[in-house]
Amino acid sequence: MSKYGDLLDADYLKCSDVLLSSIVADIHSDNSSGINDSIVDVVYMELINVLKNAEIRTIPALQVNALKFWWDQELDVLKQDAVQADNEWKSANCPKTGEAFDKFKDAKYKFKACYQKKTRKR
Repeated sequence: MSKYGDLLDADYLKCSDVLLSSIVADIHSDNSSGINDSIVDVVYMELINVLKNAEIRTIPALQVNALKFWWDQELDVLKQDAVQADNEWKSANCPKTGEAFDKFKDAKYKFKACYQKKTRKR
């Protein structure tokens, strides 16, 4: 893992440790009545909130298209067509010839060719 990833892990661990310490303190102070279902539910919800809070504070969010900035509407349409053709081909028991096979191969080729063209432009 990169040094940047290690830093994120360390920051996340430090942040979650600090935030979790308040939950531990609450458990120790409320333990006089014993543990019951309501305490478990409250601690569980607090734990989830602490982990989400630590994530928001320490892990940078990426835009949806940050890693595949070259992906566009054309690729969306071709991918949907390829998936639909694949499903139809599979529902026809994967024939090696015929209309379903031809449609499947054609859609797959169009998507693959466009994908390769877009990724080579980078």
